[in-house]
Amino acid sequence: MVSVLSLGHAQEPRLLILFTEMELASYSKSFQTKFKNKLGTVGLRSVVEQTLGVRQSGAGRLADIINVSEEQSYESAGDSQISMKMMRGEVSAKTTYQRTANGPVSIAEANPEGKFIMLENNPSGGIRKEMNLDGWKIRRVVDNNKRGAHEYTFRNYSLKPNKSVKIYARSMASQAGPNDLVFREADNWGAGSEVVTTLINDKGEEKASHIQKTNYHQ
Repeated sequence: MVSVLSLGHAQEPRLLILFTEMELASYSKSFQTKFKNKLGTVGLRSVVEQTLGVRQSGAGRLADIINVSEEQSYESAGDSQISMKMMRGEVSAKTTYQRTANGPVSIAEANPEGKFIMLENNPSGGIRKEMNLDGWKIRRVVDNNKRGAHEYTFRNYSLKPNKSVKIYARSMASQAGPNDLVFREADNWGAGSEVVTTLINDKGEEKASHIQKTNYHQ
């Protein structure tokens, strides 16, 4: 860093470009995941360069690039809300979650990275009942791609009261506990900016839902 600042003004724009190339290499893996559904035809490089605020304007801008930071804040008001600020003042993402349940079984968690989905049996009104889920389905639709939806069907399975179960995607099978299940037909449940996960009973009725929406701002 000292060697960069000690060189003459004429060399600063080039050094800034070299520094940015290093930043691009460092952040590329992270941005491929966080902005996979935002890139479109713009391309990773363009998004990273915009986010870092690349300018060929000398050492004054170098300090801004060096001081790029990431902050995360978590809020809870009604529905769970996660507000994440990335690349200070350049890109931010806000994710909201909405859950509904018609009965004791709910979708307690739907991992945003598509690793697993967790159901809970929470009896209400003092009635403790083991729920027979045979023939029930979990359906997950990512970014309104209904043709590419993933469906998992329960076979000969019951969920006891006050208990939960995680259904892991195939690639995460090693993390499944003795009482968990594995979705063998997909490596991942799917991830995106809008993810709708529903629980459907053997009569085709929706019994629970979990909706995740992420909005990006630049």
